[in-house]
Amino acid sequence: MIDLSCDKQKVKEVLGSLGIRVPYGAVLSPEEAASWTHFPAIVKPSRDHCSLTISEKSVVFDTCSLREQILLVNNELNQPALVEDFIDGREFHVSVWNNQPPEILPLVEMDFSAFCEARKRICTYGSKFIPGSEHYEKIESLIPAPLDKRLFKKLEKAVLTTWKGFGCLDYARFDFRLRDNEFYLLDINPNNDISIDASFAMAAEMANYSYSQTVKRIVMMAAERHPVFGEQVLVSV
Repeated sequence: MIDLSCDKQKVKEVLGSLGIRVPYGAVLSPEEAASWTHFPAIVKPSRDHCSLTISEKSVVFDTCSLREQILLVNNELNQPALVEDFIDGREFHVSVWNNQPPEILPLVEMDFSAFCEARKRICTYGSKFIPGSEHYEKIESLIPAPLDKRLFKKLEKAVLTTWKGFGCLDYARFDFRLRDNEFYLLDINPNNDISIDASFAMAAEMANYSYSQTVKRIVMMAAERHPVFGEQVLVSV
């Protein structure tokens, strides 16, 4: 599952077979940039997570800028670039854990209301790893995210279908955007950040789990499958 998640084009193909809506996209070379007609677009690494190379310049509005960003990914990360339709809408981080059955933790919404320009309404590398950067300081996390029951049910169905279809275990995070009342799955994170200030830990805290309890629960879920220690874990729980 983790290996598959690192090939974003294959992930999109699997999601399509499951009936999950994803942004239109393709892996393009700089020479193929002229064939792309869906603007605005966003350019991402096709084989990496953690928002590597992602900045406001990653959102492009013309062929010239598109070509530049494809080259950036090619040169800095030595890998193909994935170009997608940019979904300018609300962004939700949906954390899930437990195995039988999976449990959706309180939703976290990334609040981009501080930004007027569409190209700035994204989670950049700086927003995650560079304190003091504009996105790190201005993006707010709303938890629980304000979402009506009808939309939540639609999101819940997509999340659980994806969890089951990809064979997720123990914990994962799914990143969605909402445009015209439709959810688009941007990314699957089967080994997502569980740092104390990350959205997963925040969601678990909202569900009344301390950080130490959160980490222990994840470890214990994995330990249950151990061929030797699994039975001991079940007895001790």
